[in-house]
Amino acid sequence: MGQVEQVLDSQDSILNQIESIEKGGDAEKGVSEIKQIVIDNKEAMMDIITGLSFQDLTGQKIKVIVGLIEEVEKRMLQLIVAFGLKSKDNLEESIQQIEFKDNTTLKQDDVENILKEFGFV
Repeated sequence: MGQVEQVLDSQDSILNQIESIEKGGDAEKGVSEIKQIVIDNKEAMMDIITGLSFQDLTGQKIKVIVGLIEEVEKRMLQLIVAFGLKSKDNLEESIQQIEFKDNTTLKQDDVENILKEFGFV
């Protein structure tokens, strides 16, 4: 958060310049320095806003992904309830069959079709 500290520190500089002008210092120089500080602050604030906007978009995407994961979990539980759990022996056989089939690669089209089938795309 270096930019936030920069803006806060520059506020002190602005106050110092104003106090200097009030005490009879060079007003033209003080105003010029204050203008430059304000310009620098504006740039820093825009960078801060841009960063926060990016975080907001990222947060929204994460929220969508979490929602999809919760939906997958819900559907998996519905499948387990509908078809019941297999015994441990049958489960181990199924895992071995899947591992045997795992030698073939799953194509992207297949993955997309599966996602479409379950309403994720």
